[in-house]
Order: sequence, then structure tokens, then C-alpha cells
Amino acid sequence: MKKVSKIKRMDVKLNPAGYVAGVLFIALIILALFFVLKPKDERMLLEIGNIEKTGLYTAFVVKKEAVINQDPSKIMVPVTGEGSKVPKGGIVATYRGEEYTNYEETLARMDKEILDLMQDLPPIYSSEIDTIDKTIYSLIKESIDETSYSKMQEYKQRINSYINKRAGIIGELSPAGAEIKELIEERNKYEAKAKKSNDNILAPITGLVSYKTDGLEEKLKIDDIEKLSYALIKNYIDEDIITNTSEIKVVNNYEAYIVTKVGLELKDYIKKGYDYEIRLIESNNQTLEAELTKTVEVEDGYELYFKITNGIEYIVDLRKIEIEIVWWKKTGLVVMNELLNKYDNKDANYIYAVKYSEVVKVPVKVVRQNDKYSVIDNYSKEELKELQIETDYKIKLHDRIILKANKEKK
Repeated sequence: MKKVSKIKRMDVKLNPAGYVAGVLFIALIILALFFVLKPKDERMLLEIGNIEKTGLYTAFVVKKEAVINQDPSKIMVPVTGEGSKVPKGGIVATYRGEEYTNYEETLARMDKEILDLMQDLPPIYSSEIDTIDKTIYSLIKESIDETSYSKMQEYKQRINSYINKRAGIIGELSPAGAEIKELIEERNKYEAKAKKSNDNILAPITGLVSYKTDGLEEKLKIDDIEKLSYALIKNYIDEDIITNTSEIKVVNNYEAYIVTKVGLELKDYIKKGYDYEIRLIESNNQTLEAELTKTVEVEDGYELYFKITNGIEYIVDLRKIEIEIVWWKKTGLVVMNELLNKYDNKDANYIYAVKYSEVVKVPVKVVRQNDKYSVIDNYSKEELKELQIETDYKIKLHDRIILKANKEKK
């Protein structure tokens, strides 16, 4: 006869404290999952910012330029560096001849005598001398890799001027420096006399020196700006054969014109006599202030003539440039356009903002808008009454704006 195993009944005693803890643990897990899976409000702080409307365009430059006629049978030596400013009548360059050779040799002899005398003097400390020494060292370091002859000449002149300044200070500080001071005065007189040489090439106008010419200096003149059309300027620059030469010219750095063409859709932004901000793309977005002095409506757009009186050094050797025109700029409370909502049957906007821990509708007026952003403000009481909008809320700086929300809209 088979034996039947008996199942022994076990009494399980529950611990009330453990039971409560288990229930709480499960509740916490469910609550955590609820918050993780629940769509979250994405919020941003309302801040002050700038928005603008801009456009990129190809433009042409018209400058006041004076080409200096040179003697082709003589060798020219630059005195004023490329892009440096020179006054009317100032020395731009000189011809290398017997007179110039004697000038260089005399200066070299004087400089050697001054340096020899300086080496024999006891050491003199001066913070000004220390600064000059650092500047000389820096200029020498910069000039090592320079390949432009005119730039090399410019470095040479600057270094020599600092050396002479250093010698002058030592001459003043040292009782034994009287002879150095006398030599420096003699050198300065000699240089002043050399500036009156007939071999010097003088600037016909005040402006920036350029050792590059292209044959368009007589075709594109500021004096003819009223006669020059955009099409004619474009034809000169794009289609004519530009002959680059090594003549010298001086470019007026107080006045030039930037001429461009824009589409008909920009009609509302074109205002003659207004100042606009123009950014030079090739010059790291260097900004110029420009006055719109002339507009010409053509079949497919508008020809615009901007007068500039600043930053001409950035375009001294350019005829064709890429520019960005800032048509308008506005500062205020900025939001993304996608945050703006339209009221039903009203020509008005609102946004969702957090007020007193609640998400509410706040009516807002769009002051200015570009493709991505808007500057907004509050409606006045009169405007709200006219729009038949009732609200207790207004936007203010640092309000929390709802980007994407799971909410009941009030």
C-alpha cells in the first residue's frame, strides 16, 4: 500500500511595517514612471534681444582715386607703405639715383656712429627705453617673413624711428650723451633737407597709398556717380579687360560709393536719405555706416547707391565685393515665431506663459518680425478693448514661455 505524503500547512505571518513599505515602493515606481512618460513642458525665459532683416548682395565700389604719373626710365622706391595714409603733398615714393644712394649711405654712416657711441655709454635703465626695445624686437620679428618690398621699407622706417627715439632718450639721460644728441639733430636736419628733393614722388591728394592700378581709375570716378548706372559699372568691372599695373595711386579715404541691385520685394525698406548698416563679407563682416543717396527703379528691381565715409581702408584695392545690408534692426523681448498663436476671428496673437504656477494665455503685440523671430510687447488697454480681448496678464522680462506643453489652456 502506497504511502501518501502529507503536505504540511505553513502559517505565514505578515509584518505590517513591511507590507506598508512594499506598497509605498510600488506607488513610488508608478509615480516615477508617470512623470518620466508624461509629456513635459519645455520652457524658455523671455529675454531682451535683437532681431534684424538682412540680405546678401554683390556690389561694386566707386572711389576717388588719383594715379601718380611716374618716369618709366627711373627706379621707384616706396616710402609710404601700402594702405598707409599720406597727406596731400606728402612723400609717397622716391626715385633711386645718385642722390638717393648718397642719402642712404649718409644715413647709414650716421646711424652707425650713433650706435657705436651708445655702446660706449654706461647702462641706463628707463621704462620708456624698455618699452621701445620691446617694440623694436616685435617689429623685427614681424618683418622676418615679409616679402612685399613696400612693406619691408615701411618696417625699416619704423624700426629706424624707434632706434633714433631710443638714442635721443639716452642722450638726455646720460651726461656723456651730448655727442649722441648732436648727431641725432644733425641726422634730423639731413632728413628734412632730403624731403625737399626733386626725386620725391608726392601725393596729389590726401588718402591711402596703393601700388596697384587696374585701368578703371578714369572710368569709375566719384564725380561721375550721377551718370554711372549699375549696368555700366558692372560692364566695366565684369566684362572689360582689367590691366593690373604697378603704378602708384592715392585713394581718398573719406568718401566712396557702394553700388548694388536688389529685388522689387524690398520696396518698403528702401528709403533715400536713410543710413544703413553694411557688412563686408570678405573683411570678416567689418561694418560700415552708409547713407542711401540715390535709388533707381528698373524693371527687375532697384539700383542703390550708398555713400560711405568710413572703413574705406578695407576696400581700397577692391572693385567688386560681397555685402550684407541690414534693412532694419529691433531690440526688445524676443520669441521664436513658432511660439506665437492666433486668436480665432481676431487679428491678434498670444503666447502661453507660466503665471503664478499656472499656464495661461497672454495676448502679445508683434512689434517687428523676421523669418525666425519676433519682438513682442503688451497691448495697451485701448488696443485690448478694440480687439475685444479680456485678460489679467501681461508679459514681462524673464517670464517662462511654454515651448511644448501638456496643459489646459486658460
